[in-house]
Amino acid sequence: MRMHISLSCVPVVITALLLGTSAAHAATVTFDMINNPHSLPPSPWVNDDPAGINETFAAGHFYLRWENFTSSTNRGVYSYQEPFDPVPGGANDLDSTTIWHMRGRVRVDSFDPSSSDGVVWGMGMLDGTKAIVIGANLNNSNGNTRFFLADLTGGRYSSASEVAVPAGGDPFFDVELRRVGTGLGTDLIQLIVDGVVLTNNIPTYSLLPDFTFAPRQLRFGQFAPNVYGVARSTGLSYGFGEDAPALAPIPEPAAAISMLAVLGCAITMRRRRRLVSR
Repeated sequence: MRMHISLSCVPVVITALLLGTSAAHAATVTFDMINNPHSLPPSPWVNDDPAGINETFAAGHFYLRWENFTSSTNRGVYSYQEPFDPVPGGANDLDSTTIWHMRGRVRVDSFDPSSSDGVVWGMGMLDGTKAIVIGANLNNSNGNTRFFLADLTGGRYSSASEVAVPAGGDPFFDVELRRVGTGLGTDLIQLIVDGVVLTNNIPTYSLLPDFTFAPRQLRFGQFAPNVYGVARSTGLSYGFGEDAPALAPIPEPAAAISMLAVLGCAITMRRRRRLVSR
């Protein structure tokens, strides 16, 4: 059992904290829907693939929702291009030595496996050398969510791990991707779901998919043009040279309101998931 306790509510939309001479190595970027409901990502985020007639990409409550059942071309992908240096490959730009950590919170509501084994929801970055992407979809036979590393087009690149939602637990997962090391190709890549490091067959930076085209950028959304399903996310954050900021906890329904009256603070409780297979 996990418990997150929030004693205050600090709105965060998008922040870039430049803490050193090299912005790419000491900065954070956050977009959190919990404290900014019904909002789409503001500038400098841009929608690279505006929603088409067969897809919706809309804000709702404290999450963004993607829905794509029939379109092979329209996607909902937001990008933040050249976040630290306007010149691709400039002195402060993301590069192959940047140490990073990213967080997201996601639930996948449906997935059509006949389309493609790819990303219903994903987040990641392009650092000028590699495509670094977390992906998620569903195992429809048991309802478990599958997490994996993906390529830029949203295709599954690594082995997938399945994680189950416990009975009575909320269906959102806290997912992280962390680079552990000193900026070398042998640095470890850790895919983490609800605090558990998952095993996959892409253990180091050098094994990530190559992608050398400009511009450097952060990305999230529905990457794959031929993957059909529904997903939603409450927010995401990136840390460069430091941990990604924690995301605001999901507000509890009536039970938490009762606690609020008794305790004088908002308490949210989320059950830890159980890794069921790899």
